[in-house]
Amino acid sequence: MKIFDNYRRFGGGIYARDHSKVDLINSTINNNSARNGGGIGCSRGSAITIYGTEITANTTDANEITGFGLGGGIHADDCELNIGSSSLQKTRITNNIASVSGGGLYASEGSKVTIKDATNKKDVIVIANNSVERAVSSTSLDNVDGGGITIVGTGTVLHATNLRLINNSADFTGIPAGTGGAISVRSGASFTMQIDKSENNCGASSIPNNTMCNQIINNSARSAGVINLKSATATISQTYIAKNTVTTASTDSFILAYILDADLTMQNNIFVNNGFPENNNHHLFRSSLSDLYFAYNTFINNYSYKYFQSTFEDSITFKNSIITYENPSDTLLVNFSNTSLDFSCLLLNNNDAVVAGDNITMQVDTATLFQTTWPYHLKQGALAVNKCNPTGNVELPDIDFDHPVSSQFRDAGADKYKFTDFIFANGFEQSN
Repeated sequence: MKIFDNYRRFGGGIYARDHSKVDLINSTINNNSARNGGGIGCSRGSAITIYGTEITANTTDANEITGFGLGGGIHADDCELNIGSSSLQKTRITNNIASVSGGGLYASEGSKVTIKDATNKKDVIVIANNSVERAVSSTSLDNVDGGGITIVGTGTVLHATNLRLINNSADFTGIPAGTGGAISVRSGASFTMQIDKSENNCGASSIPNNTMCNQIINNSARSAGVINLKSATATISQTYIAKNTVTTASTDSFILAYILDADLTMQNNIFVNNGFPENNNHHLFRSSLSDLYFAYNTFINNYSYKYFQSTFEDSITFKNSIITYENPSDTLLVNFSNTSLDFSCLLLNNNDAVVAGDNITMQVDTATLFQTTWPYHLKQGALAVNKCNPTGNVELPDIDFDHPVSSQFRDAGADKYKFTDFIFANGFEQSN
């Protein structure tokens, strides 16, 4: 089925409302427009299942009308939305444009969104090349955000186990400036992105070339190229996060995330080459009044002035990780006021005087840690192996480099299994 070149107020191509049910299988939703939900609209307790469908080049057209301009590809408002691939065709949400928020997808009002491939192909759903584009500034808007995805409101949940967020943007330069190139989560909503190991959908040693793996790549915004998180919660695990940027030289912009009065958990991720080599004035993360929990991550060659900028009353836990700065003058943290820090079992490649904690090793040469430049498999006997004591609230992986779950020690960085689910199903310990 092909639905194209239509216009209506809600759901330019398809509009499901009042507890209706729609199944879209092996379809194309193209070049439609609406005030909300350029391609698809769903509301009032309805449910839409999308398998093997291309949702592309749809737009919203409401620059100046409050409450509109949401969801260039899909707008879900009190909706159950299930997105996967069929046995015949992949699902792609691409090249859609929203004028305010959610270039690819906007979900609100308690919507439940599941992104999970249900076929034997184990195919990852792609949300790519979507954008938030405005013609003019507007002081009546609080947010212009979510180039790829926006989820808003208490009870609104998005859970993804098969997802690639590629080349999405929220680059608006006016007021308010664009934030959250890939993702925006606000006002009580919850976002989770991880791998389901039971599907074995990421068993490869070359993550950048493996389309079965969760990825957040090449997204951009005026601030927070990956995620804008306000009064909400987000967990991102077992994901390859690379080459995300901000599109301004201002030091008030943050390459990966802006976190305000929110909870962010990031575990078992690889962060590589985020930011611009020619402009490393930015921070990776900026937070205020928030709880940040980072464990078993590997950061390699990211271009930033500081990793964390904590402005007021944060709690930051950063454990069992490897951090190498591209700029030798970089430091881990700018700590302004009343922030609680729990740093332990870290390997850094410079003498960061700001860091204090248990089992922190400075001035580590990455050549002593990894087998090759990529994909950062640990070397036998590297400092990261068996570095970390399994103490405190750090959640343990099932298997690390050279020991089963009963091992007394754990390795630093992302080179291991985790909760039985990990970015590499076969483990980093395999040679290339």
